[in-house]
Amino acid sequence: MDLAAIGLFGPAKGFAIAEVGIMLGASIAFAVGRRALHSSGLSTSRSRLSVLAARVARSVDDAEDHHQTHWWFTVRLLTNPLFDPLSYAAGLSRARFYPFFLGTLLGNIPSMALFFVVEYRAIAAGPLTLAIATALFCMIILHLASQWLTEPESPINA
Repeated sequence: MDLAAIGLFGPAKGFAIAEVGIMLGASIAFAVGRRALHSSGLSTSRSRLSVLAARVARSVDDAEDHHQTHWWFTVRLLTNPLFDPLSYAAGLSRARFYPFFLGTLLGNIPSMALFFVVEYRAIAAGPLTLAIATALFCMIILHLASQWLTEPESPINA
């Protein structure tokens, strides 16, 4: 969808539209997770989402707003492939919405801006360059996200 936004609106306007959509989606996922937390035993199951929710809860449940905002900023900066599951997991924790939203917005902007700039230039350079740039971006982000999920001593887990 981001590539389509670049093609339809250009990099700046496409980026702005994508960010609004991303934050709306993150907010809705947070609300769905929060509703599930209060209406069922979902948070106590052993699903992958509940494991992710437990990691979120350990990091933000009792933290002050500025710590939560910093934590969400760092997590979002490094884990774009986990964007939706993290939003649901946030709702399943006791994370407060404002720090979640602010940290998510600020942490998402750098990687998305980089993506939009690189992909805009790659589109102009041709299909092969676009495929290579997209593949490299995905591999880097997936590597960072998997590191965060598998390394319990990661600095963002504090």
